[in-house]
Amino acid sequence: MTAWAPCRVYLAGSSAPAERERVRRWSAALTAAGITVQATWPVTVAAVGAGEPPHTSAADRRRRAVQYLTELRQADVLWLLCPPIDTPTRGAWIELGVAYECAKLILASGDTRQSVFTALAEEFTTDEDAFHALLLIAAGRARQ
Repeated sequence: MTAWAPCRVYLAGSSAPAERERVRRWSAALTAAGITVQATWPVTVAAVGAGEPPHTSAADRRRRAVQYLTELRQADVLWLLCPPIDTPTRGAWIELGVAYECAKLILASGDTRQSVFTALAEEFTTDEDAFHALLLIAAGRARQ
């Protein structure tokens, strides 16, 4: 049996309807593997049905932005689920930059060639490969 160590992952991705199931799937898989998912933005998206409803106040948006960046800073790893190039995402790119500045371990999967900045991450063609890498990272942390 593999020994697991606490590993906190911040999932970054698109809140576009086509990508929500992808984020939900990998959040559930990480949780089932005993890896803590630091990101609460997917819960907000599921509750309101969008990244941010247009009527949200600046104060509420600011509060959530600070909350999400705090969660990211508390994580050990950022996993960027790169959406297809024609799928909008905004926050994930900001989170990638913050993770880099915080010297976080960064994994990116999916359409990683759409940006020069994903070269700052360990790039994976598939989400499955990135997930398996995270399992190895968590197992390695247990041996330290």
